[in-house]
Amino acid sequence: MNWKIIFIMLIGLTACKNKTEKSPIKEVEKIISLDSLYSEVNNKPVLNTESTTKITDCNFDKFISDNRISKIAKDIYLDNNWKLDNAMGLLDSLTTKNKYSRPFYFKVVTLTYQKSDGAFSEGLGYEGKKYVKNNTKEFVSYFNSEKCFTEDDLTIWVNIIMLEFSLIANNEFDKNLIENYIEILNKNCLDCTENQKKTLKKFNSILRVKWNELLKHI
Repeated sequence: MNWKIIFIMLIGLTACKNKTEKSPIKEVEKIISLDSLYSEVNNKPVLNTESTTKITDCNFDKFISDNRISKIAKDIYLDNNWKLDNAMGLLDSLTTKNKYSRPFYFKVVTLTYQKSDGAFSEGLGYEGKKYVKNNTKEFVSYFNSEKCFTEDDLTIWVNIIMLEFSLIANNEFDKNLIENYIEILNKNCLDCTENQKKTLKKFNSILRVKWNELLKHI
C-alpha cells in the first residue's frame, strides 16, 4: 500500500479519537463542581440539598438530630461535658464544604472560647484570624440577626482573633498589624450590605480597643 495513503488514514483515525475522548480538564471541573454539592455520611456521598439555606436561619436545634454533625459539636452546643483535646478538629469545620452546617459550626466554635486554653487557644486564634480574613463577608453576615449572634458574640470573636495577635506581636514595631488586618477586612467587604458594613465597623472598633490595651504591655 502506498505510504502516503497509510499516513492519511492514520491522521483520520487520530482525529476521530480526539473527538470522542473527554477533556481531562473538563472532567476535573465536573468532579470539583459535584464535590461542592456533597458531604459524606459513613463514607458515602450525600447530596447537600440544603446548601442554599440562608445564614439568617438560626434554628440550631435542628442539627442535634442530624447524623452528619459530630458528637463533640453537639456536646458543646448542648453544654454537655466535653474536652478541649477532642474539639481541635472542629476548627476546620468553619470552612466545611457543606454550607448548610457552616452556621452551626460557627456557633459551636464561638462557644468553645469560654473554655479555650493552652494548645487549643493557639489553634483557635490562628484559625479564627484566618477565617475572618478569608471569609469576611460570610463572617459579618452571621450577625444579620441578633437572634442568631449577638454583639457579645462579636466581642468573643475579637477575643478569639486577639489570641493569635497576642502571640505574634512582640514589640512596638508590630503596632500596625491590626490596621493592616482591618484594611484587608474592609476591602473584602466593599460589596457588603450597609448592615454588614456596620457590623464590621463595630468589630474593627472593638479590635482596636483590645489591641491598644495589649500594646501597653508589650
